[in-house]
Amino acid sequence: MLKLRKILLHSTPFYILLLIAILITGIRLFLLPKTSTLTGKETKISGIIDSYHLNSDKLTIKVKYKKEYIHVSYFFKTKKEAQQFLKKDFLGRKIIVKGTLEKPQARRVENGFSYQDYLKTENTYYVMNLETMEVGQMTNSPYYHTKNLLENIIRNKKSASYLKTFILGNDEDIKKEVKLSFRQNGISHLFAISGMHISLLSGILLILLQKLKIREEKRYFLVSLFLLFYLLLTFSPSVLRATIFFLLFSINRINYFYIKPFHIFLLTLTICLLINPYFIYNIGFQYSFLISGVLILSSDYINKGKNMLSKTLKTSLLSFFSSSIITLNHFYEVNFLSILYNLIYVPFISYLVFPLSILTCCCPILDNILYLLIEFLEKTSLFLANIRVGKIILGKPSLLFTLCYTLIFFLFLKYQQKKKKSYYILFLPLFLIQLIIPSLNQKSSILMLDIGQGDSILLHSKNKVVLIDTGGISSFSKKGFKKRERTKIAEQITIPYLKSKGIKKIDILVLTHGDYDHLGDSDMILKHFPVNKIYINNNKLNSLEQKLKKKNLIHQLKKDQVLNLGGITLYSLNDDLKDENDSSIVLLAQIENRKIMLMGDASCKTEKNILKEYHLEQVDILKVGHHGSKTSSCEEFLDVIKPKIALISAGRNNKFKHPHRIVLERFQKRKIKYFVTSDKGSIKIDLSSMTVKNNWNKK
Repeated sequence: MLKLRKILLHSTPFYILLLIAILITGIRLFLLPKTSTLTGKETKISGIIDSYHLNSDKLTIKVKYKKEYIHVSYFFKTKKEAQQFLKKDFLGRKIIVKGTLEKPQARRVENGFSYQDYLKTENTYYVMNLETMEVGQMTNSPYYHTKNLLENIIRNKKSASYLKTFILGNDEDIKKEVKLSFRQNGISHLFAISGMHISLLSGILLILLQKLKIREEKRYFLVSLFLLFYLLLTFSPSVLRATIFFLLFSINRINYFYIKPFHIFLLTLTICLLINPYFIYNIGFQYSFLISGVLILSSDYINKGKNMLSKTLKTSLLSFFSSSIITLNHFYEVNFLSILYNLIYVPFISYLVFPLSILTCCCPILDNILYLLIEFLEKTSLFLANIRVGKIILGKPSLLFTLCYTLIFFLFLKYQQKKKKSYYILFLPLFLIQLIIPSLNQKSSILMLDIGQGDSILLHSKNKVVLIDTGGISSFSKKGFKKRERTKIAEQITIPYLKSKGIKKIDILVLTHGDYDHLGDSDMILKHFPVNKIYINNNKLNSLEQKLKKKNLIHQLKKDQVLNLGGITLYSLNDDLKDENDSSIVLLAQIENRKIMLMGDASCKTEKNILKEYHLEQVDILKVGHHGSKTSSCEEFLDVIKPKIALISAGRNNKFKHPHRIVLERFQKRKIKYFVTSDKGSIKIDLSSMTVKNNWNKK
């Protein structure tokens, strides 16, 4: 034991173990990746209900099958059926599902979110389009019985969504708009069950056990058992980290090994990587380890603070700058005001909301007090999220920037500990460089975004940006029982892409006509980016356009009007033809001697009208009208403009069957290359070389 103690006093063994874990992680991720036991052809699967999420009439079930999971969705036909479901203990029941297996959706645009990669971290490889399901008997698992018990305790409380977040580590019931505000304000890390929460919880339990005069060894043993069981209930990476750290800390304390806290931290990281190498893709895991490691290394510096405010400010600054590189890589912007926000929200959530959440489970009468605190939390967060001051879009950092930032951060930590001066200013030149880099991009491109059944096209040239339509999904706009949170496709696709490219404003926003699938998400775009000018068509304003006009200064783009912007020239070719689709703004864009015809939802009627009024020449790119409907792209029109490439925006498995077979045959007959978003995802063309890129899943 004495020899072991001497070994553990040195740092070398811990770094060697971590290096071995990193090598094994690399092998498991890239050389021996996990694969599914399913072929994808199965139509009937028996498993156990591991978790579920109910969003109005939509039930999403996570089914455990052998050592992997399958996500299936079911839609309740009546409110009564949904209410009957909620009365049952659902978790841990055997289930037989029948349907068609599909691979989860992969990345749809450059730098975009990959649902497929995300589910792999949860050992999930397939989703099922459910046809029927049979729910059977409960298993005898104490684990599921405990989860059902907690679900029943939490379910009917006003603050249920936050109780699930803090007790079960499940934030799916928090409104999307509120969760987005937490992220924008830089406080979303407070809503994961973190090391701070576990430390607070374990500290309370240790004090209670000490009051009961239980010996130290038994105290740590009992708390460790509790945390292990709690880990099984949640099993999030942050809880795993905190639990393992507590266990190792307990062993260290009881056996007098005198291992430094940072070395315990390194050993914790080693164990977590060996348990699941896919944790490294988890944002919560990245935040949890990086911030915790930095705070442990800087404990002496933090404790030199003269008072609690000074210590809290140092902690907030260190947390902000250490996490900024992760924030930039995932969200492409930072909010410097989050340093101040954390001074308020960290103690508010960690020492008030979180403990009260635990007490509310035991004493339901406290639910009303907790709900008032949550109301305050949400309203203030939504208010602060609308403040643009402090938010800076920097774009996705390069590998070189990431390495430089990491190097400077380690140097900062080293010298900050030794001297009284503040070296935070070292980061400002790096942020400034990253801010400037996107503006140096002089390349010209057209990008058709894969936003489902809708249109959204981005023209980018000489640091000028034109966005033509925003897309928008209206299929979820239902009433009563079947009303669900509206999915804003721009929030998932367009906005992250623009921010990843360091785009800070939109110079011109053209909304070709008043259909929801073309301008439905314009409010979301305007919320995130300043827009210099907004143009709509010359037709009579419908209700959507009138609503937009009330909030913003908009212009009607008239026939033969010309818009010049940097290297982009836009010629407006269409007029009011009474019908909404036929009156779509039709643009002939000229960028770097390339001609692009953008047809909105115009039909053959509009195309023939344009042919009569203009002497059109060959174009390089055609944005096909009306998602490739058979009413568009008539043969006379194609024979005149002779496009080299045709771009079609259509949703997967859309009910309109766009693009129509006849239209595709017209392109094939004329040897026109065509690309459809439903097949290829977002399609980007470099206008200098006419190189087409559409595979965004290559690493």
